[in-house]
Amino acid sequence: MKQTVIIQICIAMLLILVATSPALAATINVNGGSLQTAINNAAAGDTLIISGTFTENVVVNKTITIQSTGTAPACIKPLNIALPAVWVKSPDVTINTVKATGGENIGVKITANNVLLQNVDISKFQYGIYVESCSGSEIVSSNIHNNTKDGIYLKKASGYLLEGSKSENNDANGISLVTSTNGQITDSTISKNKKGIELSSSSTGNTIQNNQLIDNNYQAISLATCSGNTINNNQITGSGKEAILLTASTSNTINGQTITNNDDNGIQLVRSTKNTITNNIIQENDGTGIYLEKSYANQLSGNQMSGNKEYDFNVYIDKTNPSTMVNDIDSTNTVGGNKIYYLCNKEGQSSFANAGSIWCINSSKITIIDAKSLSNSKYGICLINCNSVIIQTIAIDSCETGVYALSCNDFSIYASKVTNSETYNYYFDKCTKPHIGNSIIESAEDGGIYISGSSEIFLHSNTATSNDGAGIRIVSSTDVDLLMNKAVNNDDGILIEKCSNAIIRANNASLNDKVGIHVTGGSGNTVLGSECYNNDKQGIAIESSPNAVVIRNKVIKNKDSGILISKSTDPQIICNWIEDNKEEGLSIFKSNNAEMTSNYISNSDSSGLLITGSTGCVFFNNLNELNEAAISLEDSTGNSFFYNYFNNTVDVILDNSPSNTWDKYRYGNIWLNPTGTGFSQITPDANQDSICDEPYVLDATNTDNYPVKSCECIGTARLSSSLKIPESSEAISNLMDSNTETY
Repeated sequence: MKQTVIIQICIAMLLILVATSPALAATINVNGGSLQTAINNAAAGDTLIISGTFTENVVVNKTITIQSTGTAPACIKPLNIALPAVWVKSPDVTINTVKATGGENIGVKITANNVLLQNVDISKFQYGIYVESCSGSEIVSSNIHNNTKDGIYLKKASGYLLEGSKSENNDANGISLVTSTNGQITDSTISKNKKGIELSSSSTGNTIQNNQLIDNNYQAISLATCSGNTINNNQITGSGKEAILLTASTSNTINGQTITNNDDNGIQLVRSTKNTITNNIIQENDGTGIYLEKSYANQLSGNQMSGNKEYDFNVYIDKTNPSTMVNDIDSTNTVGGNKIYYLCNKEGQSSFANAGSIWCINSSKITIIDAKSLSNSKYGICLINCNSVIIQTIAIDSCETGVYALSCNDFSIYASKVTNSETYNYYFDKCTKPHIGNSIIESAEDGGIYISGSSEIFLHSNTATSNDGAGIRIVSSTDVDLLMNKAVNNDDGILIEKCSNAIIRANNASLNDKVGIHVTGGSGNTVLGSECYNNDKQGIAIESSPNAVVIRNKVIKNKDSGILISKSTDPQIICNWIEDNKEEGLSIFKSNNAEMTSNYISNSDSSGLLITGSTGCVFFNNLNELNEAAISLEDSTGNSFFYNYFNNTVDVILDNSPSNTWDKYRYGNIWLNPTGTGFSQITPDANQDSICDEPYVLDATNTDNYPVKSCECIGTARLSSSLKIPESSEAISNLMDSNTETY
């Protein structure tokens, strides 16, 4: 009896053990019928070996493995194309060597942890693979292609791995990470998508490395509002826009990329801070190698930039907030094999060996000497908020702007050569005491020197030549002094706009496509002792600039007027040599109270003097000879002409110009004609008082009552002496302090 009880107890325990033990995992072949039915009938841990094509929407709600027979993938096509072809809702699922195609929703959707997709082929959905709110997903050796939105979309995913896969020909992004963290994308090919890889919405801790990103239509890699990600050792080529773009992103690392032959910038940061960009090779891109836009506190080292079509390196200048330019960029970065020097908040540096581009922000006491290889950057030298800078014997070629200075004080440039800039060779804005001397400024597309909103400007002994804009252009500035500069073969030679009390002295402004020396706006400007030859328009033009002084200049063989004064009241035109100009020698247009004294005007193809729409002008003690006509007046009255020597074929042409005065203090003008038939030549002087016996009636209201018979009477010897042009800067300076003889 006792033995029977023991046997019964053992049998009961054995039955309990069998009932509570897990079933052994089964391998189930599914060669047709419904895959979903097979999944429903399977136990956790089972493996389904599938083949053929399944037209259904599959939900995997058990921890199983689904894989095809051999290497030929089974195919899943969604019956309801508005739903995912496969939706994995259980963790630890493996899907291997399966193909899904042909829906309007999602190929494979994953909402459970630790799902492995291996060797899958997903195409022709909206999203190829969609991973949401789970961790540990792995996509390995798979091909995701030809989807109408993203190839792979990860939202709130963490700890994922995408390895050895392809995401190609998707209409949106190859891979999207939205609020996804601590994953890896590695050893994969992402090509021919709208964008390659896009990280957004605070995705952090992700690593993108050893991938090939080829021929994506927009960015290869794009980060927006992301931090703490690592982009490492990727090969990027053929992008339609920036290879790598960071927007409002911080504390990311970009290291060791090779970025070549992209259609836009290599690496661009926009409003991004505290990123580290190191040891990248950025070559032959159509845009800029590295471009920082309103991005600060970033660290750059060891980057090699060369052959990029726009610039190798550029930083956006935010004029309202230059502090956005402050970055840690050391001289291990190179452009075209030469070093970038990027100084922020420095004092006293003078070593710039092998410089390719020099940037100084908030720095002082900087000396730059013999930098000869500055080229192919946005700026050869860029100075922002700097003081006490000396630049000497440098050479800059083929930058957008050779030397750019903003809000700088007391800086000087000597004996330097800046050429072939895409805008200006020199561009200074809001600067004090800029000084350029003995330098060559050549072949810039917009102009040689441009200075605006600045003060205490001194330019001397420079040669500005062959610039498509003005050789020298000064705008809205004060205390301007231009001495002994040569501005030839430019658009305008020297252009002064909206400046007051500028002094332009002893300059040569010749052979320019427009005006030699052009002053417009402002007041009280002086053009002194300069030479203006063979310009296609006027030699000197003063427009809308009252109280100008034009004194002792040589203005010869210009294709328009020699000197034009337009809409500028109270000018003084004194002691100028004006000869062989194609239009008028001197033209006064709507400019009242012009004083014209002791000028020599000859051989003009039109009138020696043309006055239009003006009153109160005085033409006194001038030599006016061998012009088509001595004087033409149009719509002008109340002007005075006396003590002048005229020797022209035609004396005066009057057009609606009554009541002008032609004599003063019992002396008028001497009226000669090259043929010997001038009024003063043929009218007797019976009492030999050097005044003709008859007045010279020009018309009913214009009469010279005291036409002069003798040259000695009006002092032509004195006039000839006054026309001597000074030959040196010292003589010019002396003239500025001397009194000019007037009536």
